[in-house]
Amino acid sequence: MKKSLCILMLSTTIVAFAANVQQTEINSTVNSGVAYLLKKQKRNGSWEGPGKTALVVFTLLKSGVNPKTRAIRAGFSSLWQRPPRTTYGVSLTIMALDYYRRKVPKFPKRMQLLLKVMVKKLLAARSNDYWSYSTHSSSKDLSNTQFAVFALRSAVRLGVKISDKIWLRLLEALLRAQKNGHEVVGVIGGSKNEYYKSDTQHYARGWGYTAKASSTGSMTAAGVCCLLIIREHLSTTKKYARAHKMLTKGIEDGMAWLALHFTVETNPSRSRHHKNWHYYYLYGLERVGSLIGWDLIGRFEWYALGASYLVRHQRDGHWKDMVTTCFALLFLVKATLPATLPVKETIRIITPG
Repeated sequence: MKKSLCILMLSTTIVAFAANVQQTEINSTVNSGVAYLLKKQKRNGSWEGPGKTALVVFTLLKSGVNPKTRAIRAGFSSLWQRPPRTTYGVSLTIMALDYYRRKVPKFPKRMQLLLKVMVKKLLAARSNDYWSYSTHSSSKDLSNTQFAVFALRSAVRLGVKISDKIWLRLLEALLRAQKNGHEVVGVIGGSKNEYYKSDTQHYARGWGYTAKASSTGSMTAAGVCCLLIIREHLSTTKKYARAHKMLTKGIEDGMAWLALHFTVETNPSRSRHHKNWHYYYLYGLERVGSLIGWDLIGRFEWYALGASYLVRHQRDGHWKDMVTTCFALLFLVKATLPATLPVKETIRIITPG
């Protein structure tokens, strides 16, 4: 284990792995990252293409930049003049509009129109229950789908009605794509004071980028997040009683995979660790941890360990490039809103011992 990690006895029965990192260090790191992104803004208000512009605007808003600042207004103006065409860019634009609306009481008509256009594009990019890169692409994958699902969640908060059929068909597709697993994991996560367990065994079952691809940390996090959001939306419908057992099992086994392969050093896979999309994976951990409301993934304090890693690896206000910097900041500021239906409502709590 790295020297930066230490073992903390959270109670007489719980052992969690955490890291030494101070909030002041995190705040300073976030401020440096924000300053780096602001310096990268072009005269026309964009950050390179519309997809990156949407990502940076969303990141800056989540990092505490005032929505009324010139940088944010110019960024949205750029998105209005040159709207994104990819699922990633469209999704991030909707997510940025959602956060802007919650901070600014008056929602300008131009932004309302931009929202309508983006939602229409997003639904058009749906292909056989998953999402592809755009309406012009036939390929589909879980990464694009994850961003689309988060965008739909934002759209619902902005007053857009999404059919239950979309959530149900996506649920079926996700459960089909989840891999088989034989490794039993005893502790899948929980709070600092008690682990969460269900009455059934947890088998480590992950997701890959496509149905045929092997499981990775980033895509397993994506799969779990999608299931959590689906459950959040179906929980108020008559269809929930039929779906909640399948949802809970899928979530539990996905968390078991993340617990079994937990690391913040790289993006894990079943067969090896690789550096591809490492920071995307870390943002995925944040999304999972925040949505599910757990301090621990397995026995690991995911936020403290991830924050320690990111603080140590920032250089001159950034990490590698603009995109990885955004993912790092979104992790550090805990950008994801918790699900409205906590896991503890469907998973029985058992104090370890």
